[in-house]
Amino acid sequence: MNRLRHISAVAAAAFAASLSFSLAACDDSTSASGDDVPGSSDSGSALGSSGSGEAPGSSGSVPAGMEGLPHDVLVTYPLLPACGEGFHPEGSCNSITGADGKAYLFECVGTKWEYNQDCEEPKCLTARSRVQHPECELQECNAEIEGLVEHMTPGYHPAYQSNVEYYRCEQGEWLQVDASAACDTAGVSVGDVCDMRIAYAGAKSGHDSFNCYRYLGDGAWKTIATDVRAGETCFAVQGDLPPEIAGAYYSSFYGVACDDKARRSVVKLVDGSEYAFQCVEGKWEVSEYVSNPKCLTPNALFEPECVLQECNAEIEGLVEHMTPGSNPGYQSNVEYYRCEQGEWRQVEASAACDTVGVSVGDVCDMRLAYGGAKYGHDSFNCYRYLGDGAWKAIATDARSSGSCFAVQGDLPPDIAGWYYSFYHEADCDETSDLPIQSDDGTWYLLQCVEAKWEISEDQECNDESDSCYTVQEGETAPSDSTDEQ
Repeated sequence: MNRLRHISAVAAAAFAASLSFSLAACDDSTSASGDDVPGSSDSGSALGSSGSGEAPGSSGSVPAGMEGLPHDVLVTYPLLPACGEGFHPEGSCNSITGADGKAYLFECVGTKWEYNQDCEEPKCLTARSRVQHPECELQECNAEIEGLVEHMTPGYHPAYQSNVEYYRCEQGEWLQVDASAACDTAGVSVGDVCDMRIAYAGAKSGHDSFNCYRYLGDGAWKTIATDVRAGETCFAVQGDLPPEIAGAYYSSFYGVACDDKARRSVVKLVDGSEYAFQCVEGKWEVSEYVSNPKCLTPNALFEPECVLQECNAEIEGLVEHMTPGSNPGYQSNVEYYRCEQGEWRQVEASAACDTVGVSVGDVCDMRLAYGGAKYGHDSFNCYRYLGDGAWKAIATDARSSGSCFAVQGDLPPDIAGWYYSFYHEADCDETSDLPIQSDDGTWYLLQCVEAKWEISEDQECNDESDSCYTVQEGETAPSDSTDEQ
């Protein structure tokens, strides 16, 4: 038996605030006339009022049978929907949840709601309850149709995905069974395929869904794919993939063209087995995936073997780069890897500098980071060729690749990157000095000389003068002048 539908007293708070109902108004001089009882007037609505729009007891009385109910329940009572037909036929139940959390039950008697805490609604009485019970929706199960399988769509709604359920008539009862029970075995041979719908797509959400079965003989069917998006897809299923994997593969990947370079989708099943959809010669293929468990974790985008192409003898020595965890809103670092004996090993960015046709002293700029829309900046390292395949870092964290080709002298790379990004060629009109310290501990002095910024080793700071100043990480350097420190 069902006890369905309720109205929350909390939801009616605004309504309650507009009413002047007070139990204190009750006295011996006021009696509950017929008009005071909910629904006693046929001209009123089925909400339990007399048609005046007043709450029960607003004139100073409590409807018969409702004495002792909480004030918030009495105030909410007029909001109960009309009853007697439609969604709320006679005999149906409704409830109001009071502020105390308790559900107060009401039964539809005639066309009025009456308080009855023992209200029990017959399960096939209303449309809402009928869709939950096959005996209400399907034909009578009796000996004449013993073994018959039928289906129903409980709670069907055209806007949303609606599941299909299958039932077999057994000894006077409809018992739920797997959809394969509805597959017809007449005239089928071992190996034949049956597709059965398990859901209808909604106009707003969800998709059509089918299960696929292969006939094993003797009335038995084996599930070969679940949740495929079209019934005809079932007839393409091959091999012995787990049904969930086969459903996903044949619905979205089978026969679909793809880009061979490092594109894959990995699925892990509840039983722990792992499968991957990999692009091979322009087509998606699926197979059990055990070669690299790293690629099955949320950190797969940070693993070069999961992002870059396969490292093998054919590309030995090749250097590639990746941007792990790239986010357009924030600075994203670039990492460089060399294929060595079947593994990707992280290397210095200079390993990606091309030595073909370069001369000693030539400069190479390599990106170390992409600036984000919200945070961070473009960053480059600058290298000078020493010959025999060797490069020397001459500037780090330069803000543009063009800065690399202006670097001169033998400044520490971190100082050079900072100086050539902000001060080289920048005009200035101040005479203040700015001491800055390199990562190697050496101090340098930035000075404005003849309207141009110059930098040189700072002997005073190297002698540990108390006036020296260190540029803190993340500090914004001035573009054309420096405040006195």
